[in-house]
Amino acid sequence: MRMIFAQRLLVVSLLLAILAIHASAYDYTDGNNVNYTIIGGEAYVDSSPEAYDDIRIPESIEISGNNYNVVGIKEAAFRSTSIRNIYIEAPLLSIGERAFMDARNLYSVDFSSQAPVHIGASAFERCLELVRVSWPSSSSPETIYESAFYRCYNLQVIGSLSSTLEIGHHAFRGTNLLECDLTNIESIGMCAFMECRQLCEITLGDRLREIGINAFLDCIGMRNVYCNADPKVLTWEGNDDGFMYAKATLMHVKADDLDTWRTKFSTLNVTLTGTATLNSAEDAYWGSYYASNTVVADAATTVYTAKLTGEAIELVEVEDRIISAGSAVILKRTTNNGATLTETTSAATDTYYADNALQGSSSSTSQDGLSAYYVLSNKSAGVGFYLLNSSIAIPPHRAYIKVTAGAPAFYGFSDATDRATAIDTLPRAVGEDDNSNRQVFDLQGRRITRPTRGLYIVGGMKRLVK
Repeated sequence: MRMIFAQRLLVVSLLLAILAIHASAYDYTDGNNVNYTIIGGEAYVDSSPEAYDDIRIPESIEISGNNYNVVGIKEAAFRSTSIRNIYIEAPLLSIGERAFMDARNLYSVDFSSQAPVHIGASAFERCLELVRVSWPSSSSPETIYESAFYRCYNLQVIGSLSSTLEIGHHAFRGTNLLECDLTNIESIGMCAFMECRQLCEITLGDRLREIGINAFLDCIGMRNVYCNADPKVLTWEGNDDGFMYAKATLMHVKADDLDTWRTKFSTLNVTLTGTATLNSAEDAYWGSYYASNTVVADAATTVYTAKLTGEAIELVEVEDRIISAGSAVILKRTTNNGATLTETTSAATDTYYADNALQGSSSSTSQDGLSAYYVLSNKSAGVGFYLLNSSIAIPPHRAYIKVTAGAPAFYGFSDATDRATAIDTLPRAVGEDDNSNRQVFDLQGRRITRPTRGLYIVGGMKRLVK
């Protein structure tokens, strides 16, 4: 009997010793069994296997009258715990590897002050009930490492990633995200968004330099990819055969980059669509474009070819808006959000391009020194084609007019429906002090103070004085 009692006493003593060692392993434990360790004067959330339900991580903790700022969550701190919601007030520098891995009851994570700077590998992997991770829109994680949210099948909402620089391999694989703005992203790892079947829209910024293989494989719900990356410097391993079937995904790029995208990334399972920049002039927005391949403009854009008629240009509307491969056109819109030009297999109507005076090239064009070159501009005489200084090269994908003899200073538009308005008389003579929208020019671009009968440019509009 004494032997049994002695053995039991020994077991109890050992348990107490173990508990004492365990208790001394952490510098602070809160009411939800969240443990903290002080390292270098800063507090880190440490292994907390007994944490449960809803927990709060404050900006700082107090130990023996001293305050310590909470700066990180150590690796595996909440792994396989039964926590449900976590509210993080501290501006964390990092979340360690596997910090919440297999916390299968975790539903939401709310960072109230700012996004963590770094989210470690597998930090939330297999958090099967996780639906929402939020932080203020003014911040984003700098780095999200591999498998950070892998197999978080119910994750629908995540805070802004617009300032995130790097996303690791498999980081969001299999999640339920709907859209993603990666405006400042530089690198996307392999399989990063693989099997994100609900992801319908993603934005990629001009800093992007690398996309790993299968980054978007099986993203069959992706309707739009908005990409400002420079295709000349971008590396996209294996390109990508993901996205929607039959190239139903639209990839929006800069119109001037369409050729490079088409040739360098020929296996992309997308339909390329380019945005051409237009400039404000009078009550509309104007621009020009040279198409290497056949494209169709959006319904809000009017497409014109041009015929030279003496010292004026007759605009011919391309009613089907299909721009023939190897042709240059003029673009016009009433709203300033760029003309959208989408690849098409439809054939252009040849009659629109039969007498087209507009030329262009997919590369820069140097002037030959023998001809006069004109480009679309909005100057003193209004919108039209103005003589270009002979030392200036014409940029790629810009329309120009080349004239070999009898070159005026300016070609104005004479299209009846869009540019010319017949009037009997001008209200009054135009003086030097009148504002610019009443200034009068002849078709050679010379300013006229007292117009007589004839055709003039008034405020950029063709007007007939009878």
